[in-house]
Amino acid sequence: MPAPPLDDAVLAETLAVYDRVGSYTGAARELGVTESTVRARVREARARGLHLSPGVRSAAERLRLAGREVRGGWLHDYDPETGRKLATLYWRAPEAEPEDLAERVAAALAAVPPCPEVDFLPWAEPRRELCVVYPLFDLHFGMRAWGQETAGPDYDTGIAARVLRDAAAALLLSTRSAYRAILLLGGDTLHADDDTAQTPRHRHVLDVDSRHDKVLRATLEALEHFVVLLARQHHEVVVKVLRGNHDESACRVLKYALHARFRDTRVQVDLGSDDFFMTNWGDNALFAYHGDRIPPQRAVFFFADVCPFWSTTKHRIIYTGHYHKLQTEDFGAAVVETVRPFAPADHWAASSGYTSRPTLRADMFHATRGRVAVHTVALDQFLRDATGA
Repeated sequence: MPAPPLDDAVLAETLAVYDRVGSYTGAARELGVTESTVRARVREARARGLHLSPGVRSAAERLRLAGREVRGGWLHDYDPETGRKLATLYWRAPEAEPEDLAERVAAALAAVPPCPEVDFLPWAEPRRELCVVYPLFDLHFGMRAWGQETAGPDYDTGIAARVLRDAAAALLLSTRSAYRAILLLGGDTLHADDDTAQTPRHRHVLDVDSRHDKVLRATLEALEHFVVLLARQHHEVVVKVLRGNHDESACRVLKYALHARFRDTRVQVDLGSDDFFMTNWGDNALFAYHGDRIPPQRAVFFFADVCPFWSTTKHRIIYTGHYHKLQTEDFGAAVVETVRPFAPADHWAASSGYTSRPTLRADMFHATRGRVAVHTVALDQFLRDATGA
């Protein structure tokens, strides 16, 4: 038989403890119940309207509204003898506080088992003066493209994961001499920010492959595999996750999840700004941002103003993406390089006449000589192999 419904008194007590303590975990500890029990009770208490003031509950009773129906409205008082209106009151029920998403994410990440230290298995001893940058922009994991519609390759989450795995293995054959590796996830790593299948700011409708949680899981698995390959080949590995206009919030999930996973290894996951990245390697100053908000020339002025090692370096490159094309521009003391995307064109891009040349790339930097090599892997054949085309 189903369990009888809880009394309002029990729900009200749980809600009061939660409001006072400020977290589900703390309330569960004080009440001696599980966290899931506290969540269920708080949710039911709010549904019954127990979070509302006595005045609002009184009004709801007079209007014969259930707790789930209480939103607000006009309340009229009439003289029972004459029927004359005595007063009119407009009231609005306070919004229930949203669940503490940050707390839930933190609790989930705390349960992520750390990756064991990755064995260093180079083919040859890396040279300490070399650093390789992997500028991985616009992966758009979770995007769906139908080749017959786009005149290009099919694309979905599974295809993206296979292409990244296979293309990374090919690319790393050319970069094993570098001591340090910097993986720049330069924004739009995820095609959608949530399950609404829209861009966060402008609400453009997106062609998505699957549920957001499923895409997140597949993306993290693919990126973890790539990072492990880097750690086997390079003594030092730095990972930077930047936001894009498609994944303004979801990029943080990737950032903190990767940090939790590799926290006990040589891999350093940068937890700084989601908008900008800057570091130096000898005489090289390396920068990155997604490219959707700041034009190249202004980006040069910005980094020159805030970078503490700008004046002590000779070779300066700023990586950006967003436009899904390769473009290099000299702006005074820096080079701004728009990187080709990893993902092919979707329906919107193809129908608007935009083409895409998916590429995976690695740039080699010498500590004093600047950029000495650029290695690229065109992804066309990898995409065809992944789809059996």
